[in-house]
Amino acid sequence: MTFRLTFASLLAISLTLATPTHADLLPQNLPTGQISTLAGTGASGFAGDGGSASDAQLVDPRGLLISNDGSLVFADVSTEIGTIVRRIDVESGLISAVAGDGGTEFDLFGASGPALEFSLAEVGDVAQDEDGNLYLSETALKRVLRVDPSGTISMVIGAEGTFGFSPLSAPTGLCYADGALYVADVHQLFRHDLATGETDRIAGGLFDGFSGDDGLATFSRLNGVTDLVVDPSGHLYFADSGNQRIRRIDAVTDTITTVAYLQDLPATVDNPDADSRTIQDLEVWGDGSLIIAEPGIIWQLSPGGDTLIVAGQGTVGSTGNNGPATDAGIGVRSIAADTTGNLFIGDSSHTIRVVSGGILLIEPEPVPDP
Repeated sequence: MTFRLTFASLLAISLTLATPTHADLLPQNLPTGQISTLAGTGASGFAGDGGSASDAQLVDPRGLLISNDGSLVFADVSTEIGTIVRRIDVESGLISAVAGDGGTEFDLFGASGPALEFSLAEVGDVAQDEDGNLYLSETALKRVLRVDPSGTISMVIGAEGTFGFSPLSAPTGLCYADGALYVADVHQLFRHDLATGETDRIAGGLFDGFSGDDGLATFSRLNGVTDLVVDPSGHLYFADSGNQRIRRIDAVTDTITTVAYLQDLPATVDNPDADSRTIQDLEVWGDGSLIIAEPGIIWQLSPGGDTLIVAGQGTVGSTGNNGPATDAGIGVRSIAADTTGNLFIGDSSHTIRVVSGGILLIEPEPVPDP
């Protein structure tokens, strides 16, 4: 089948409620489809808050999120000294801290008080609800935290007190939809109702495996889930990374199916062995396309099953700035996108990079009338 590539404004599903363009943050006169550095000097560190994001030092930007006001929020993770959640203002380009003090004196039995005075362990992902509350999956401490608009931190899911129990093992991916948090937790998925406080397992279990397609998700087996997203119809997509699959749970029937398999995509330079490929992050677009991020390449998969490379050429690295994104070396840690299709990449080079000017849509060519 022949395809026509067009640039279009897209609806990002990762909680983008406003209509940010980020035009002021992007390098001027950079052609569409080119990659550049938005934040970070390439040196590792937590320096630069209060100044320009381009002059700041980052450590490991994960959980990229376009917030309700259009700002770029992310967890800057250090496995040695904790995490600071940081924010890049959409208009000024200034970077600031939102939560975390960079310390390692972790409160193991709860969370309370000013978020900027709270020590955060490794954070896997960031989500936001319509009221502006941020949610953080604190992986090593088996919990999900909330930072409200006033800057106060609290625990949403986790062990309360000395003898408390958390239903989570090591939460990573996190998303919000319709009053609930969805959590990726090693080999299982949970749904937490924010109104009732109830946490229910919706797929997988304590042990890894691959099974359950075309049946109820609660009876399925998963293997190393890294991220998950909910589309406008309520269908849940998740990266079953250990099984190298993107899988879907139907919003109406709770049936689980496989919608994409990495081994069906061309091999990459750094991962010629299909069995060693992993999925770093996942997005769902308004037209139903999936954006699938491997460490060195980012794919778009159309609803019809056709693929397009959005960024990277399979080699993990940090090369190719100010040139075509598809020729660049990237080290993907996380991805996010705004409503005009600018793709933001949390990069292992201690930077946040951006592919400017619109994600490509894959549209079938109209069939000529006979």
